This record gives sequence, C-alpha cells and structure tokens, in this order.
Amino acid sequence: MAAGHKSVGLGDALVKIDTPIADGIPFEGVPEIDNRDERAAETSQEAYIQDNRQDILRLPVVGALLKWRWLQPLIEIPMVITFVLVIIVGIWGTQEPSQNLATMLIWIYWWSMIIFSFVLVGRIWCFICPLGAVGEWISRRVGTLGRKWPKALRNLWPAHIFFITLTGVDLVFGIDTLPNVTGYFLLMIMVMSIVLALVYERRAFCRYVCPIGGMCGIYSMSSGVEVRAKSRGRCESCTTKECIKGTDESYACPWFEYPGEMDRNNYCTTCLECVRSCPHDNVGMSARPLGQDLWRTKTRVFDEVILAVGMIGVMASHTIATTQPFDEWVTATEIDQGIPAWLTLTLVYVGSIILANFVYYGISALGGRAASTEDRVLDTATVFKWTGYAMIPLSLAMFMARNVLFLNIWGTAIMDVIANMSNPPGWPLGSGPVEAQYLLPDSTIWWIRMAIILLGFIFSAYAGYRLSLRLQPRRREAQLLLAVIILALVVFSIVYVWILSLPLVA
Repeated sequence: MAAGHKSVGLGDALVKIDTPIADGIPFEGVPEIDNRDERAAETSQEAYIQDNRQDILRLPVVGALLKWRWLQPLIEIPMVITFVLVIIVGIWGTQEPSQNLATMLIWIYWWSMIIFSFVLVGRIWCFICPLGAVGEWISRRVGTLGRKWPKALRNLWPAHIFFITLTGVDLVFGIDTLPNVTGYFLLMIMVMSIVLALVYERRAFCRYVCPIGGMCGIYSMSSGVEVRAKSRGRCESCTTKECIKGTDESYACPWFEYPGEMDRNNYCTTCLECVRSCPHDNVGMSARPLGQDLWRTKTRVFDEVILAVGMIGVMASHTIATTQPFDEWVTATEIDQGIPAWLTLTLVYVGSIILANFVYYGISALGGRAASTEDRVLDTATVFKWTGYAMIPLSLAMFMARNVLFLNIWGTAIMDVIANMSNPPGWPLGSGPVEAQYLLPDSTIWWIRMAIILLGFIFSAYAGYRLSLRLQPRRREAQLLLAVIILALVVFSIVYVWILSLPLVA
C-alpha cells in the first residue's frame, strides 16, 4: 500500500487519503469488478497470474522453437537484407512511388501490418527489426563504450518528438510518395542505431530514440501475449540476477527490463533473453485477454498518455488531409489568404494533437470533480494520467481503419513491383506499370472500417470502466467518471467517422 493511504476493509471498499491521489493507486480494495479480480485483490496479482495463465513456452514444439537461440537472428538476417535492398532501390531506383519498392513496401504494406500486429503479438516488430538489429550485432562483436543513457532523457520524450516530427513532415511533404527520401530516412535510422549502439549500452536507441518505439510501446498494451515472471517472490529471493547481468549463453535484457518488476508490455519485445538466462525457470510467455495492461499496470506516465491521446489528433489530421473538401480548403486558403499549404497543414497537424489533449484534459477535470468524494479526491492530472490509457484502443482502431483503405486500394500491387524489379529493363531498381488493385468494394470497406471503430470504442469504454474502478471504488462515483470518459470517446469517434465519410481526393 502506498504511503499516505489507509485501507479500511475490503467490504467497505474505501481508501482513506489525506491528499489528492497522485501515484499510489492500489490494486487492492476494488471489489466491484469481476470475481477473478476480486479474488486477486484478496490474495495477490501473482496468484491471479499463476491461476489464469497458460505458459506458451511449455508447449512441446512451440516452446522449444521460441526459446531457440537462433530463431531471432534467422529472422533478422533476411529482414536486414530486405531493408538494405529497400534503401538502395529507394535512393537509386525509379522515383515513381507506385513502382518503387521503398515507398510501396514500407508505407503501404509494412506500415499497415505493424499496426495490426500490435493487437496479437505486441512489439513483435521490435523483435525482428533490422534497423535495431544491425546496431546490436555490431556492438556485441566490435564492442561499445557502454555509457549509460543520460538520466534526464530516460523517458519517451525524445522518441515522441521524433515520431511527431516524422509524421508531421510526412503529412506536409509526403515522405511516403518520395522513394529517395524514404531510402535516405531508413539509412539515417540505421546509422543512428549503429552509432548509439557503439556509444551507449544495450539498445538505448530502440528504447529512448526510435520514432516508432514509443508508438509500439503504448499500442502493445493491447496485446494478447505477455512475458512475465511466474513468481515475483522468486525473483526477489534470487541473488544472482542473471536476467539483468546475462550469462555465457544469453544476453542481459537489451531493453533494460527486470522481469521481477515488469507488469506491462511497453518495453518487452519477447526476445526471451530473460527466459534463457533465468536459472530458476521463473519467466514465462503467456496468452491473455486483450488489453489487460491498460488497467492492471501501476505505471502511469504523462509522456505515454500525451502520445496516446495525441494519436487521435495525428490520425484525424492525416485522414482529413486525404479528403477532397480539406484539399480544396487548403488550396483556397493559399490563393485567397496567401498562406502556404505547408504552413496550413503544419498548423492543422500540430493543432489537432494539442486539441485532442486539451479536450481530454478538460474531460479529466470534469471527471475528477464528478467522481471525487470527501475521503477520495481525484485531481485533474491524476485522472488524465490514468484514464488517458483508455484512449489507446480507440486511437489504434482509427489507425487500423485508415490503413485498411490503403491495403484495399493497392491489394496485391506489391507483386507487380517485385516483378518489375526481377525482369529487364527494370532489374534491379524497378520500372514498369503498377495499377491499384482493389480487393473489396468501397461499400464493404466502409463497413469494415466502421466495425473496427466500433470495436475500438467498446474496448476503450471497457478499459475506461476498469480504470474508473481503480481510481474510485465507490460504484456511483465510478459510474460518473466512466460517463465522462465515454463522452470523450463519443466525441472523438463522431469526429473521426465524419472525416472518414468525406470524399477522397481524386
């Protein structure tokens, strides 16, 4: 129990506090959720996990394959080769975006697949990422200065700023339509990974700098797979801590994680080094219901929440930028007001991120006032920092709904791109006609997108329900807080569905 909190009994479901809640939201004392969590509150999280998880690593063939030392390198090697080819073709190949492997593979297929993978397997991309792998390989064989990452930067702000800048530049200048810029960008990321790996210990670039890393982290909280210590008590009693130090047959966690304290997926790439190094067989990989990190973890930080909520603004601005009415407005603004299109797009993009956070912070203030009681005061910052995680499924659904359209438009066109690269005169840099290949009718895609948004809304509402009960165990006040969270979800969903209904640029 956190300092300053006094439990007054499970039956009363009250927690006495003398100051506004900041970080000490307890797991215990929440009897009004389902029976499994009620039993977990009476015993411990550990008992719940042990009773309700099936360790995938104990499955005969699957477990042996996942723990196999060479599994990761054997996947990373062809990925590195592919990305080197993408860089070469992007820089020196045809600059027609629909015919170039770099723009088609990265921005249509890879970008879409990575979004959908979060729901099933979390940060699986980081497990096979060739950009981080090259830096890791070189540092392990050449050596590294092994400096520690600056303490002031041990957060996600560098990665978030990098990501927001990247997506903003893409919106304004269309990186996804510029093969050579795409190639140079991937080359820059690979060089950064190598340089930082030679200077700093482990995968500091991947954890603290990679523009995709922060986004992968928050969305992996929705995953149905987790790597966790089976018994935290066993971790506490362990004096050697091989998972932190590594062994002759395994490396220390490249992501600076300690299984004995890990309670969420944000920085776990399922590389399973901790499994290989643990002499007590105390780390497992389990399937679980989707999204449990959103309400179970005790770790809540502003940089993650600001990105989680801000991603709604990112998706709104990127999606509306592809619509005809918005394109006509930007053109008219440039002609009538003399405001350059790039400036209008930048202002809309930045404004959308700020507005999404501003709106939800206001919602948090309303929720805090509605759900506070004399003995449990919920300040705005705490409500924002906790319930903001409920926005993650909806923003992920928006991301998925947006990319479903592009996957449908281009269908299997990547096969034409590869064919053009394989045959004269395109070999090896690509040249030749590539046409859009619709897989499904527009009407079908519309309903698929609506279904995705609806599922994201329901998932977010459920996460909001669980988080409301974490913050305020009293049912009436928790319901008021949930109502406010749902209000935000309704507003965000209506705005995004309206954007999706606008006609696309011809």
